[in-house]
Amino acid sequence: MDDDVVALLALEAESRQLLPNGALDKTGWSTAVNHADALTGEHWLLAYEALRQGWLQSPVLAGDPVFLAMANAGVGFYDTTQNRPQFPAAAGKIPGAVSQITMPE
Repeated sequence: MDDDVVALLALEAESRQLLPNGALDKTGWSTAVNHADALTGEHWLLAYEALRQGWLQSPVLAGDPVFLAMANAGVGFYDTTQNRPQFPAAAGKIPGAVSQITMPE
């Protein structure tokens, strides 16, 4: 997946153990965040947040003065504490929906 937000959501899901171990292939994302220009390239959001959150490692960025200054100042673009629907009314029960699905044994 080439979308940074989708990548961040998947990485967070993995960190919360919502995915089976080994189910997430992070190879492409790891490659993207380990480019010297990762913070100024197309995937700057993924590079910055994946490193800041500790989801991916990037020795290239870990010592970058811009990254360090922003991270030390508490700058963030992805807040894992906001784990709630942004539109509560839309997240409510859908009229006519089944409230619980039971799987046959």
